[in-house]
Amino acid sequence: QYTYMRRFGLLLAWLLVGLPVFPQIYRVGGITLSSLDALSGPSWEVGAGVFASTATLHVEKGEDAFRGEAGFAARGLYALLSWAALGVEGQFSRAKDASVFIDDYRVLRVGGVGKFTITPDTNPRAYLLLGAGVVRREVQSLRFLAGSSTDGYATVGWGLEAHSVGGWFGGVELYGMYDSAPRLNSFLRVPRRWTAGAHLRFGL
Repeated sequence: QYTYMRRFGLLLAWLLVGLPVFPQIYRVGGITLSSLDALSGPSWEVGAGVFASTATLHVEKGEDAFRGEAGFAARGLYALLSWAALGVEGQFSRAKDASVFIDDYRVLRVGGVGKFTITPDTNPRAYLLLGAGVVRREVQSLRFLAGSSTDGYATVGWGLEAHSVGGWFGGVELYGMYDSAPRLNSFLRVPRRWTAGAHLRFGL
């Protein structure tokens, strides 16, 4: 788990350094990217990638039972304007034998999301994210203690994505997530309502 997180961090650092050095404005005959979007009208955006966050689980006495959630994410958006899109997104992670306390831990998030582009005329583009939805957690601990919870969450984030020919894009997002602090069973609980995370995205 820690090796995966370390590799993710190195890739994230590379993107944060590399994306801003791309050309800031892409123009063909005086036409900007946002102008082309306005001419093309509403469109779909589909993307997928990997994420990592600071989410943890604690045992009753406060000791870490699990630290550093990582998994896969997908999102579908419908752009009504060149700077605003609405859609759905999901995240899934699973950790087996994550610690002496955790045999199997699964987290599924599904919700709605809004994407609001701050710099529609630039490449890469900067944007804000607002989202909310439902999170389902299931855990098997110490071979005999099972637990689950279904709760709500809300996210706010900032992203940067670079577009290439054919409509393909790649980017990175940093976000904060507000979560209820459920007790999964009599032994394990989620200690913090706020967590931070990063998301590497690619799509069309």
